[in-house]
Amino acid sequence: MAETTKTTKTTGTTGAMGAMGAMGATGVTEAVEATEAWRTRAVVRRSTRAWRVRGSAAVVAVMVLAVLLVPPLVQLDQQAVDLAAKLQPPSLAHPFGTDDVGRDLLLRCVYGLRVSLLVGVVAAGSRQVRGFLRAQGSELAGHLALRHRSSSQLRQQAFVRPALGRV
Repeated sequence: MAETTKTTKTTGTTGAMGAMGAMGATGVTEAVEATEAWRTRAVVRRSTRAWRVRGSAAVVAVMVLAVLLVPPLVQLDQQAVDLAAKLQPPSLAHPFGTDDVGRDLLLRCVYGLRVSLLVGVVAAGSRQVRGFLRAQGSELAGHLALRHRSSSQLRQQAFVRPALGRV
């Protein structure tokens, strides 16, 4: 079916080839193939964009679930110091291991992730509010400009009409 499309496009341009001069049938075919290749790349790019968005959403969902579920499930204190358990490798008791004073690294990562997600949510929310206020301000400015223009037009009409009536 793709071959039919190529031949149709090539024969459809044969009338224009006489006007184009030196460009032969192969040049037109190559141009059509290049256009089709470009469109194919655009389709692939769009489909990978959807997968990237889904993957990013999955990663964020996993992080949010970790922030919500890990602290209640792992009944450990984030700041608890256990010098006997310092610098242990990952195990069932401490999935990420322990640091140099025996604190659980998984809990410390989750608490750090909690702060990072909060900062991200606050930043995104403040940008949303700022964008909304900017849009409302520009709409209000546009409304006031229209109002000012219409009132100035009314003033001009009030001054022009009496003069036309006297003539």
